[in-house]
Amino acid sequence: MQISEMPSLYLCLKDNCLADFYYLLQSGFELKIRVGMSVEATLTQEFGLSQDHLEKIQTIFLDGKAVDDLESSVVRDGSVLALSAAMPGLVGATLRRGSYYAAMRSQITAAETQDTAVSKEGMVTVKVFNILLNELAPIFLGKGIWIEKNVFQDFFAVQPRSFWANCKDAHINGGRVEPEAVIKWEWPNAKGLICLKVEASNSETSNCFE
Repeated sequence: MQISEMPSLYLCLKDNCLADFYYLLQSGFELKIRVGMSVEATLTQEFGLSQDHLEKIQTIFLDGKAVDDLESSVVRDGSVLALSAAMPGLVGATLRRGSYYAAMRSQITAAETQDTAVSKEGMVTVKVFNILLNELAPIFLGKGIWIEKNVFQDFFAVQPRSFWANCKDAHINGGRVEPEAVIKWEWPNAKGLICLKVEASNSETSNCFE
């Protein structure tokens, strides 16, 4: 199944609070991007993050290895990127990119590479932590993230009535449905991943899907 044909859910919220979705962002979600690019190019060109965002992302793990040089480490198809703001204590200082203590973690540091990786379409897993969630959630959820079907269904099955009360509009596979219909939707054509896109609006009359 092509990415463009994947089952999808679009939600429009009445307010701008996306905290309910932080669990999914921390657990890990998939993105379709061009791979074979540096970490910096991936974050800015593919994820759409600004230089201000990059300054706040103090700790980056690429496939389980801490990244110091954003320009020399390459993101490949199937890579896992974990993004975090500065963490407290010695451990946080040690893991911080470009840290004075970087030598203490030589065994878990991403090796610099100068290979000629080819830019092509692929899928990567992204995890976002701590205070970055507040800033990056609107970006990733607005673009659309891909979630494993079982995780997706379990997440929506446990949401309280207040969650659905905050949903102004819902579209499944392009067709409008009542928000709470998502709970019982069986997703018969979803073999693995479901695309989730969430937008928020403070206006009771505005339409997120215009």
